[in-house]
Amino acid sequence: LSSSSAASDVYKRQTLPILVEVAISPKHPKMLDEFLLTYRSFCTSLQLLDVLEKFFKTPPGIDDEKEKTIFQLRISSFLQRWIRSYWLDFKGDSALLSRMDDFLDRVIRPQQSTPAGQIKKLISTKLAEGDKSKEIKHTITGSAPEPLLPKTSADEFSIFDAHPMEVARQLTLIECYIYNKIR
Repeated sequence: LSSSSAASDVYKRQTLPILVEVAISPKHPKMLDEFLLTYRSFCTSLQLLDVLEKFFKTPPGIDDEKEKTIFQLRISSFLQRWIRSYWLDFKGDSALLSRMDDFLDRVIRPQQSTPAGQIKKLISTKLAEGDKSKEIKHTITGSAPEPLLPKTSADEFSIFDAHPMEVARQLTLIECYIYNKIR
């Protein structure tokens, strides 16, 4: 998850709670964004939310009330970043939104009403934006170009038989799809 090879070796084969703890830690500022970009490859959003709730209730290895409050505020910041930057994780997922609402009302609000209110307001804003937020707007009015198909049969096809323009078109479509999945 980290750009340096020594640091990335440390985080390979770790459990989800350890990765979340590192992502929340102020010692690894880049880790939060890297974690939010990649967590879908090893857990679901609901599993992540479960770990965050567990940590909010019982911060790992923290007994001091002041440190506990600081750690809980980091979790609130994590939630805000997640919602703000990766809204597509929540959009259309009523189970996740319901679970998040429950987590905010039942766990965070009694301890920290201001962060809970800010997160709920952010969710309301995102829901109100609806389909306007970061959707692809197609502005091409003409029809798609005719494909440049190779003259060889599918059994004998090689990438070198394809027209360079058609290869470029297909790669562009694939990259557009991947970019939109990340965004």
